[in-house]
Amino acid sequence: MKSLKKYSWLVLALVAVVLVSDDAYAASLKENGRTQVSPGVIRREMSVQVGGRSHIVDVIQVDLNNPYASLEVMAGAGSYTRKDTVSNMANRTDAYAAINGDFFNMNKQGAPFGPSVVEGTLQSSPLESIGLYAFGIDGNRRAHIESFTFSGGAYAKDGASYPISGLNKTDYIINHTQVPSHKDSIQLYNDFWTSPSRGLATSGEVLVSGDGRVEKISLNGPLPIATPKGKFILQVNGRAKDFIRRHVAVGDTLKLDYRIAPDRNWQFLIGGHALLVEHGRPKLYTLDANTIDGKRARSAAAISKDGKTVYLLATEGRNAKSGGMRLAEWAATVSSFGVETAINLDGGGSTTMVAREHGEFKNTVIAHPEKNGPERRIVNGIGVMNTAPRGPIQDGTIAGPSSLVLGEVATYKLQKAWDANFHPIQPSSVGYSLTDTAFGEGAWVYSRFLSPAAGKTSVILTAKTGAEISLPITVYDASALEDLSFAASKNGNRVTLAPKGKTKAGRAVELDPNQINWSVQNGEAAIDTESWKMPGPDGLKAPAATFDIVPDGRAYVAIEGLFGGKKAAYVLELPGFTKVAMTVGQSNYSVAGESKTMDTTPVIERNRTLVPLRFLMESYGAEVSWREEDRTAVVNYRGKTIELPAGRDVAMIDGEAAALDVGSTLRDNRTLVPLRFVVETMGMDVYYVDRDRSIFIYERP
Repeated sequence: MKSLKKYSWLVLALVAVVLVSDDAYAASLKENGRTQVSPGVIRREMSVQVGGRSHIVDVIQVDLNNPYASLEVMAGAGSYTRKDTVSNMANRTDAYAAINGDFFNMNKQGAPFGPSVVEGTLQSSPLESIGLYAFGIDGNRRAHIESFTFSGGAYAKDGASYPISGLNKTDYIINHTQVPSHKDSIQLYNDFWTSPSRGLATSGEVLVSGDGRVEKISLNGPLPIATPKGKFILQVNGRAKDFIRRHVAVGDTLKLDYRIAPDRNWQFLIGGHALLVEHGRPKLYTLDANTIDGKRARSAAAISKDGKTVYLLATEGRNAKSGGMRLAEWAATVSSFGVETAINLDGGGSTTMVAREHGEFKNTVIAHPEKNGPERRIVNGIGVMNTAPRGPIQDGTIAGPSSLVLGEVATYKLQKAWDANFHPIQPSSVGYSLTDTAFGEGAWVYSRFLSPAAGKTSVILTAKTGAEISLPITVYDASALEDLSFAASKNGNRVTLAPKGKTKAGRAVELDPNQINWSVQNGEAAIDTESWKMPGPDGLKAPAATFDIVPDGRAYVAIEGLFGGKKAAYVLELPGFTKVAMTVGQSNYSVAGESKTMDTTPVIERNRTLVPLRFLMESYGAEVSWREEDRTAVVNYRGKTIELPAGRDVAMIDGEAAALDVGSTLRDNRTLVPLRFVVETMGMDVYYVDRDRSIFIYERP
């Protein structure tokens, strides 16, 4: 989840000091925050100090007193031997939170060490090894962590029998006898084991139907098939193979009977490893400690003394969030939650915890595998389910900016939605209306807010069911705007301009054309700033103003918009004029669209723009010469002779003196003349763009 609600009363640390073997570990907990995941299910994030280091522990806390909170074993991709990630398992089973499950041998086919009950059916037995525990929930919705045994038998029609040693197990070494698990044994496989390979490749196998009829016997090697749906395969080895040879034939009825103990009408059961906490105190961890100890990512399942609260816990390892814990540190940490019993779950690269954000249909990883590695495909996990009934929208989130600039057209919509029981709802299925608390209906065009004035308000989304969702927003004044521009399109003399802005924070925005101060140069225009508000066949249109222009005969019509001290312009150029385009400070220029380069640049002097005379006038076919004796540029243009003495605020036109507010000047041995002189004396049309200091000069026909 993206954020956790903060609670001031949670700053009190819970401290537990425990002794584990000869080492003392003090685990100090501080809750950073919590959020409701689903009915009876809370996600907590804890800061932990243990072993002289800081860690983050993520916790899913489940209240079994709530009838809508339950746990399920998630088996790989739907069965054993088909491993999958915790995220995929949780999304496949519609879990609202999940954690990795039992230990397994990564080099074998993919089955858990311990017992498991999946959807009410026993799908794996415990190892015959001692020191292993499992976590289950009985028919009375009470949790237990205890050691399990498996017993069973195959009963032939002649009365002979042979014990069944395991259900859906890979081969292993029994830890207290060092005897191979499949030696002289019958190992049972049902259709939840989906791999065509099982146990020991040298064993014989027997295919038995669901009603106990023996269909195939292959004592020289395994059957080359996966277990068919609804049937069983018995893998037999050594003396068990002799039992089949002497007492069982194809067509016989073979009774199969098996069970686990204790039997508490298990609704949920998953294996783990050794105990971390027993009778409320950390327990010395000796089982395989030499191979699984170290500063690692960890996970665990723990229960309260009354068996009505379940804690699923995970801490990352070897990354910035958490360096990882040793087993004794992990036991001390889990114990400090006040639990009665806790079991260690698979850790390291298998450690993964996921949870749903409100309104999401998929889970987000909240505790990552060790070293922030990719999720490992594992054999099973614990899914936290939400069995509450679904209802109408109760709450949600609104998509749209919370900070606006005056005049911004901002779109708001329902982003996420969920019901009273935290079931997600597709936003597209919810009917709703939008308004705000300060400006009301007049500030809205369907889902778009027009930001008519600076100040604070809240967007209010009201569902048809009556549920309300709010989003506080602030509208800043126009000083927050860094830039103004137009996105333009035209059809003949009809021009459409969509005002765009960029805030000082770098955010691109659309602006309401009604709030722009528009002006038109060199013509008239009928302005429409309302039509964009009507939806088109493709939905809502971009905010834009449309101008139907009537030119006055000059080379261009300029539409300028002023907003918040920022100005932008669009120039509609009329046909029949030759255009020279220059930019202050740049040597590149163009004539009728053809790129050229000059050896000097336009400049600004005494607040006047000066352009290179020779490059401008020769672009229009004029003759330009230089008279050295009196340092005067001479232009012959359209039958006129124009003399421009350097450094003097005067020009001679056909022998008549004309005053200049800024005279011509020499720069890089080139004569520069003021734009005003070009316009007034030479009869050209000029447009200057403040925004990028571009100069457009048009010669009249």
